[in-house]
Amino acid sequence: MADLFERLKQRKIVQWALAYVAAAFALIQVLDIVAQRFGWPAQTIRLFILLAAIGFFVTLVLAWYHGERGEQRVTRTEVAILAALLAAGGITLWRFAPESARTEASPSLASVDPKSIAVLPFESMSEDKDNAYFASGMQDMILTKLAGVGDLKVISRTSTEKYKSHPENLAAIGRELGVASILEGSVQKAGNQVLINLQLIDASNDHHRWAQEYQRTLDNLFGVEGEVAEKVAQTLRVVLTRDERTALATWPTQNARALDAYLRGLSLQLNPSPDWTQALEQFQKAVDLDPAFALAWTEVVWERLRAFWFGFDATPGNLDAAKVALDRATTLAADAPQVRRARAQYLYFAQRDFVGALAMMQQVQRGLPNDMRTWFFSALVDRRAGRWDEATENLRKAQLLAPADQNIQLELARTAMAQRHFDAATAIVDTMPQGPTKRSGRDFKFFAALNHGGIDAGAALVARLAAQGEPTYGLRAWQALLQRDFKAASSLYAEAIARATAEPQYQSEYVIANLQTTISWQLAQAFCEQRAGATSAAAALYSSVRKQAQDALAAQPLNRNIEAAWHVTLAVAEAGLGESDSAATEAQRAVDLIPESNDRFEGPYWSDYLARIYATNGDATRAVPLIRHLLTTNGSNTTRALLNIDPVWDPIRNDAAFKALLSE
Repeated sequence: MADLFERLKQRKIVQWALAYVAAAFALIQVLDIVAQRFGWPAQTIRLFILLAAIGFFVTLVLAWYHGERGEQRVTRTEVAILAALLAAGGITLWRFAPESARTEASPSLASVDPKSIAVLPFESMSEDKDNAYFASGMQDMILTKLAGVGDLKVISRTSTEKYKSHPENLAAIGRELGVASILEGSVQKAGNQVLINLQLIDASNDHHRWAQEYQRTLDNLFGVEGEVAEKVAQTLRVVLTRDERTALATWPTQNARALDAYLRGLSLQLNPSPDWTQALEQFQKAVDLDPAFALAWTEVVWERLRAFWFGFDATPGNLDAAKVALDRATTLAADAPQVRRARAQYLYFAQRDFVGALAMMQQVQRGLPNDMRTWFFSALVDRRAGRWDEATENLRKAQLLAPADQNIQLELARTAMAQRHFDAATAIVDTMPQGPTKRSGRDFKFFAALNHGGIDAGAALVARLAAQGEPTYGLRAWQALLQRDFKAASSLYAEAIARATAEPQYQSEYVIANLQTTISWQLAQAFCEQRAGATSAAAALYSSVRKQAQDALAAQPLNRNIEAAWHVTLAVAEAGLGESDSAATEAQRAVDLIPESNDRFEGPYWSDYLARIYATNGDATRAVPLIRHLLTTNGSNTTRALLNIDPVWDPIRNDAAFKALLSE
């Protein structure tokens, strides 16, 4: 032992070890400071610590063989030991680094596109707080111009609006959004004077790439958004095509008051009011002031079509006004991508011509390659056309441009659900932050749980949601129905209806499309009362809903979605009242209005109801072939798991063909 210590002393092992530890510690401290300054991920420091630990043992070996002065010969034993240490170190790095450094690699260290940019909300410096819309609108117009530059990656406003105008940690924001540059600025409007200050900043080091001040009057403000977009492109070394230069140089309007109204409309779109007409009124004012304002006409088209589709104003007059606006925009700028998108929207929402809308959106994609709305709407069109893979791909493209947009996440989950990719849908919902949009996705999770684990899995999920404080009244009622505790289910549906009336946030998304949630729940409550033996109470509920449906259909709704929903509502009520033939007729009318051959996404949904009506009527002869078709059809909610547990199928449960279908 004494000899060993003497040899360690001769080779200065302790001195080598202490010197290495001191140097490594100092270097780690320096790297930690640098990492914080440049926003490097924590895995960088951890990786260096692992390397330093391996280096420590290598240093000891080198000291043992070369610690004495003059000892420079390399022996085979030394080489073997060093090789073993390096191999062990490599295995250690492979074991720990891939799980952390590779999976958590920050975009700042990975392949961030150097031509990527996010435009943060512009600060309104106006003394008049009512002028905040102007800063918001200018940001949107600059984004619109940037979105048309194909060689740029431009993050959507829906993902940047949560940030402050001049945040401190731009590096962190750059990593979150996956961009190399950030444009921030301020806008001050006082009377007719406008002052715009802009800075383009390198997200990795806070260095200013470019900064400029624009001092204009409202009368000569036109085109400033194109100037900014062109300067940004030049700074990021983007080579503009001739068409892109033309688009950037094009002024949307030369009417100051029209521009002001348009900017107000854009701001209202970002912060929607319960009164959906407010944004429309501003866009309509813009085109009244400047009938040649093509972009404003396209927003008139969108606001009117949105109101038509979702039932806010599904009148012939509104649809006619949308067509007039579209015709005007087309006359002014037929080849503009925003106008082509408006034409695609009209084909989709007004005419349900999804094939035509698809062809039009493929042209729009070339003109607005960095516009989130373009890829999002393209995905909706793809889905209706049965192009499921393309729909998912385009939603992913939209997500790259708007990584924080929860509506994109919800539609990704909905698309996965339509294909019965239950695990994928659940995973997407789990990544969403808490809020109203995530509540819409909880029903996907419940449906997925039922299909994976049956009633017990559904009950466990509902219990977890309730423990988290989530509203679960409708889900608890549905769970009780599936458990065949019909009295409890009826009470829970009654409670859900009462709470939905008083507190709309308690409503569920898993309902008959386009109608109030309470109508679906009333039908479910009637079913539970009927199965519990309370036939009079059931008949009263069914009759009440039937009257609502008959009155709605008598008004001859123009929107086919709403009309189909009321036909199905009437069908379910009449089936519950024992009027089998008329119930089947009404359900078939819904299917005829929105056939699967035209709408691959929603069409199967109405066929689901037709199959349920057949089952309620005890008509297995017509139900079973339709069920077999639905089991292999994307967009259908008919699954083997639900066929086994849902009491709606009980009237045909003992049918030989139905049993055979379940055993396949």
